[in-house]
Amino acid sequence: MVDNILSMYITLMPPILAGILNMVWCKSRILKRLAIPLDGNKKFIDEKRIFGDNKTWKGLIGYIVLNVFTVCLWGLICSVSKIEQYNFLYLNHNNTFTYNIMLGILLGLAYSLFELPNSFLKRRLNILPGKTTKGIRKIFFIVLDQSDSVIGCVLVVNCFYNWINEMSTLQLETPSAFKPDRLFPKVGIGYYTFISTNGYIFRDGADGQYIIINKDKEFLITIMSNESNMKYVTEILRDLI
Repeated sequence: MVDNILSMYITLMPPILAGILNMVWCKSRILKRLAIPLDGNKKFIDEKRIFGDNKTWKGLIGYIVLNVFTVCLWGLICSVSKIEQYNFLYLNHNNTFTYNIMLGILLGLAYSLFELPNSFLKRRLNILPGKTTKGIRKIFFIVLDQSDSVIGCVLVVNCFYNWINEMSTLQLETPSAFKPDRLFPKVGIGYYTFISTNGYIFRDGADGQYIIINKDKEFLITIMSNESNMKYVTEILRDLI
């Protein structure tokens, strides 16, 4: 439990730092002309502003650029300090510059876009930008203000971590499917993904289409043979693997 909490903080450190830096960026006078409201000063059908003045293009661009910066910097720190194994984003992907740039863009978009429903709701309730309210609404919006962007970032992390684990985790035992003469004797299936008795994960398509993965040996094989009879192909693979 403690390890999971630590890993989540290590994983989400870049967007947390980017959020703090973006507040400084938005209040600065640098590129002030970008401080244009995302809603273009337009109103909703209730004649109230859609998002308000505080959600600007300067803030959106800042979130993206600063997340790219913090993710790349944090990736370097994780590599040097040997804590990559605690970062969910590096469990199934290599810590590379290109990968970190892509992560930064996605985290920046998620961080900023998931704040918009909160602002939209506040405008409907006549809560001015940057202001608070009273009673139970105050508690609700305090929680929402602290969690809306985090939810977006967690969804991005989930896309790169959880779905891979789900696909490669045994979900259903199928002992009747076990055939020793197969290249990869099947003992169960994940989400459209077969798991073999000897550590291989693969997708079995029609007419000789295969994807074979072994995470321990760090290799992936794709086959698009268009062969209705895979006997000879699997014999070759058996010899190679």
